[in-house]
Amino acid sequence: MPQTLVRDAIKVVSDNSYVQSHLIWRIMDAAATVDPDWVIDHARPPAEKILDEKRTDP
Repeated sequence: MPQTLVRDAIKVVSDNSYVQSHLIWRIMDAAATVDPDWVIDHARPPAEKILDEKRTDP
């Protein structure tokens, strides 16, 4: 996907409070080389939630 389209997709996702998660993951995949900081910012919360849940498991 061209960089301009990736940046447009990032803007759309960032401007909307509800976007289906599978669409966000597809955009994150395309954005990994275009805007890795954006990808990290959006991947961190779900990853931290998983890690926190694992820490509380006996």
